[in-house]
Amino acid sequence: MKTTQIPLLVPLGIEAHQIASQFALEQSTPEKGKKVYLNTLAVCAVHTYLKWLQIETDLSFGENWEPTLAAVFDNADLEIPGVGKLECYPILPGETNFTLSLKTNTSIIGYILVKFDEYLDKAQLLGFIPALKTFPLSEQIPIANLQPLENLLDYIANIFHHIIE
Repeated sequence: MKTTQIPLLVPLGIEAHQIASQFALEQSTPEKGKKVYLNTLAVCAVHTYLKWLQIETDLSFGENWEPTLAAVFDNADLEIPGVGKLECYPILPGETNFTLSLKTNTSIIGYILVKFDEYLDKAQLLGFIPALKTFPLSEQIPIANLQPLENLLDYIANIFHHIIE
């Protein structure tokens, strides 16, 4: 039986938009700038959520925080020190599916989908997919297949536990 998730809304303040604007301006095309802007807002939303859960993160360690890497790759990762990285996927209003671009980066522990409202002043964290779960590349994955955020804390704790053993 599938349970209905209560939407978790995270405010996106001026600071997040200033950082996203700065990174977007460093890109070579407006299209890449828009993608980097949304990626940065997604990372900021997940960072805020994890702070609420008292989970330490390191924004500066993410590849999207490095201008040369952001210009080349489509990254939106957030480092959880001692555990690994969460890849943050921005989803726009009206999207019901997404394509997971699996990375060869072994430090990715999972993927979180972040849906923006039309004004980009808040984001809804939709759920996550553990990195161990595999999907064929370029397959459209329904957002309804995500694990609920309530499971994320246990998932991170289990990974941390396995690392320190």
